[in-house]
Amino acid sequence: MQSKRLDIKKAILLIMNYLIGYLYLYPILLNWLIDKFSLNKDLVLLIFYIAYTLFTVIIIKDILFSDGKRFINNLPKNILAVFKNYLLMLIFVISMNMILYSFFDLLNSNNQKAIEDAIGLAKYSTIFASIFFGPIVEESIFRLGIFRNLQKGDHFVVSCLISSFCFGLLHVYDSILMKSYLDCLYLLTYMGMGMIICRVYYLQDNFITCILLHMLNNLLGVLLLL
Repeated sequence: MQSKRLDIKKAILLIMNYLIGYLYLYPILLNWLIDKFSLNKDLVLLIFYIAYTLFTVIIIKDILFSDGKRFINNLPKNILAVFKNYLLMLIFVISMNMILYSFFDLLNSNNQKAIEDAIGLAKYSTIFASIFFGPIVEESIFRLGIFRNLQKGDHFVVSCLISSFCFGLLHVYDSILMKSYLDCLYLLTYMGMGMIICRVYYLQDNFITCILLHMLNNLLGVLLLL
């Protein structure tokens, strides 16, 4: 692959900042600030998401720049790949949802329900987080930090499975904490989505396609909730 690897130190920084900061420390700090100073929650979260996204962009800027140039040089091919893989992802998700509803009476994942609730409580920050923060930050961690750095030569399967499993685990993290174990079946859905994103990264050899595919999926999902 021509697409650059993310320096291992930067990858570790992004992963640890997410695991320790985003999932634990930052929510505590933000909630304290909001309660202490009676701040507008939506505005505070929006500023936080923008700052976090910009921090991530700065860390991966060299890869964004180099892959961005190559993306533009093959624009029609890359755009087509994004839409084709989005259709593949949509078919996969619909199929998985039908299976989970038919056999386990699961209609929506807790992750999806949390997004629906968040839009009602903090609309603008949730929209930004879904369309920009999630795709940029999560792709930087799971596809750049894990998949690309684990990939050796033309080997695809192992690095794809590991990164996709971690991606899926993130999206059922709250369900595990709440001991909502049946909801953890959605790990398979999110893992499959991660594998499709790995596939487009591997075939197109361009990180920008990962971000755009993730953005497109989240954008259409958010539009259905508005």
